Amino acid sequence: MRPKPARIRQSSQPMSPQEQDFHDRLARQRQNMRASRCPTCGNEPVEARARWQQRQDLAITWLCPDPQHPSAVVERHHCAQCQPHQHIQAIACPLCGDGPIVAGALADATPDEHTIPAPVRQWLEQHGWSQDPEHAMVCPDHQPVPS
Repeated sequence: MRPKPARIRQSSQPMSPQEQDFHDRLARQRQNMRASRCPTCGNEPVEARARWQQRQDLAITWLCPDPQHPSAVVERHHCAQCQPHQHIQAIACPLCGDGPIVAGALADATPDEHTIPAPVRQWLEQHGWSQDPEHAMVCPDHQPVPS
């Protein structure tokens, strides 16, 4: 069997579906590599494992009091180096354990996932959370079953 000659695409020619898929995959990988920079402090790990861990940390949503509007919250994303370590409270979906972390004065007003201050509850509802009659607030992936 003879080897096939390589097809070299000219820049004016459209990409084949396979080439487009490969190009898109490389673009996503490049974007994921850039996504490891902390938007709060700018920390950007060099080692691959540390970048992966930082991306996991940055996926966590932190809800903090909005300094401009006391009755609202702002979303933040922190790496392990700059995340708040005092006055925090996790809001977890009782079915999957996922959810944001509340920080600052709002954390003091959130002793558990059943006592949620109005600004935090409003944020949760705006992001698809709802009240389950048998549980606390549940995430959008676990909508309550109608009775």
